[in-house]
This record gives sequence, structure tokens and C-alpha cells, in this order.
Amino acid sequence: MPMDPEIKPLPIPVRHTRPRVFAAILVHAGVTPPRRPISPASPRRSISAYANGTESAAIVIFLLTPVRVTPLLYRHDPHPADRIRAAHPELGSCGRPARHNAQVEPFRVRVAAYVIRDCNGPQLLVFDHVGMPEAGTQIPAGGVATDESLEQAVLREIAEETGLTDLEVLGPIAVDERPYPHTGAPRRTTYFRVRPRSSVADSWTHRVMGDGEDNGLLFACRFEPLPLTEPLADHQDAWLG
Repeated sequence: MPMDPEIKPLPIPVRHTRPRVFAAILVHAGVTPPRRPISPASPRRSISAYANGTESAAIVIFLLTPVRVTPLLYRHDPHPADRIRAAHPELGSCGRPARHNAQVEPFRVRVAAYVIRDCNGPQLLVFDHVGMPEAGTQIPAGGVATDESLEQAVLREIAEETGLTDLEVLGPIAVDERPYPHTGAPRRTTYFRVRPRSSVADSWTHRVMGDGEDNGLLFACRFEPLPLTEPLADHQDAWLG
């Protein structure tokens, strides 16, 4: 007799003192247990005799040994709800459309730098795009590469966009999870407090060097006294307070 594809092993470790054969029959719809032990020589034929023509939910036969129970066969009839879900995978557990195929867009990890020096009061490093006044006044910011830490990324962004390299990262200030204003794409930006280690000019121009979209652009950099009189682009001044 070929093994039913729904029959599968059921590993249940149980201790017993005598090696005997028992049948555990879960009765459904009035099926009565056997009156004699099921023969160890033909357990499958015994299963067929008690399972065929009945509505039994499950039949389990164990061979008990002195140290553990060796399961022989286990037969399970699926619940009607399981049959419905198998036939209609587009339905969820409560009959609503399933959402397991929905794509969750990952957020982009970014950093931004508040480079602040003390020169007759605190001053913040900002820049404007030369010839692109609509871009607004900004601070150094950008994405994080897969092979660098957040601190490495913020130092790289400052160097690429302003040319400053002699800097000290004092630590993170805040994490901003506002999406991109034009596309609505998710992002997570960590703002860092950074200070120059040496004296820096009040203003200068710098051509961006890097592999980003702003590569080759000319930025007009300067230090602005705090508090700012005009807001920064993209709400970058939100964490200056």
C-alpha cells in the first residue's frame, strides 16, 4: 500500500517501561477504538482498516520502546479554513486581500552637518549654489555609503561640498525622518555637530568633488552668525535650537 502523501512522521519523545504497541485514535463522528491491539507486523493495513470509510480527524500509532516512542504514521485532515486559504492565496487570514506581496520601500540613510565655529559668537557654515538661487541656502549633507560609518560619511560630505578637512565630530544631535519634499521618498538623516580645528576663512567658493549628482557644481561657502535670520532649505535649520 503506497504511503498517503498526507502521512508524515510525528516525532514525540515519551518514556515507557515496556515495549508494546498501542493505537491512539482521535474519534470523530462516532468512530470506536479497536478492541484488540493493532498488529506490529502490519500497522499500515490496520490503519487502512480503521481509517477507510470513516470521518476520523486523525489516527496516530506509536511503537513504545523503553527509552522513547518511535512514531510510525500520522494522518491529518486539513481544516476547512486551511483548504480555503490554500485555494485562494490572495485572501488574508480574515478574508481580506493578503498584503504579503506589498513592496516596502527602504529609506535612504543620510547625514547632515552643523559646522559651528566660535568667532565673536557662534557661526554656522552654509553654502549657496552659484547660479542656482532657487536651491536655497544649505548645510553639508548627503547619503551614506555602504562601507562607511555615519561619522565618516559626514566628514566626507563636508570635504566634498566645502573643501574643509581639519574638523572634529562632536557627536550626533538628532535623527530626522521627514521624507524628500519633492518625491515623498523615505529617508533618515542624522544631524551632527562639528567644529573646525583650525582657523577658517569667512567665505570662499568651492567646486564639488565627488560621485554624487552635485559633482562639479560651484558652491559659495560662508559662516553665518547664529541665530539665522533666514531659514535654510529643506528645513535643515530645524535642529539648531
